[in-house]
Amino acid sequence: MGGGDCYNREHLRAQSWTNEDATEKTDLHHVFPTDGWVNSKRSNYAFGEVSIPTYTSGNGGKLGPNTVSGYNGTVFEPIDEYKVDIARALMYVSVRYYGEDSNWSTSGMTDKSDLKAWAIAMLPDWHRNDPVSDKERSGLLILTALGLGYILRKRKILSPNVEDDVQRSLQTVY
Repeated sequence: MGGGDCYNREHLRAQSWTNEDATEKTDLHHVFPTDGWVNSKRSNYAFGEVSIPTYTSGNGGKLGPNTVSGYNGTVFEPIDEYKVDIARALMYVSVRYYGEDSNWSTSGMTDKSDLKAWAIAMLPDWHRNDPVSDKERSGLLILTALGLGYILRKRKILSPNVEDDVQRSLQTVY
């Protein structure tokens, strides 16, 4: 065995970090297709950057000691192609579940829904290293506007009419 044995759908934030919270568990914004073998090697380790891997997958994902300042534990470094997706999804979960995380645990990367300082320093770099394409932009604008509308409405900042909120958000972008 060594990868390529099966498809797996997996939560980027390990379910053990959220005590298998039902709402977060079904949120498709952070459920991704993975290689079953590689995902089992990743386990519930935080994402990070590795220079001396103890394991390297067939496509180049690495497990080993973190090299990002602020955390000395074992991490999993995905290949560059997926770093941006992972960064955006982890930042989304942090914002989306802020204040709804009272039963969540901490991990090497998180304190409940909050990302730890070292992750906050790393993830924007992953995000910037893969600019949003035109194809992604059209979908992201709608999702961002809907998500922002949802979050702001929950905090009683916007009206209950999501369509108006989305239209205003999209108009300010274009």
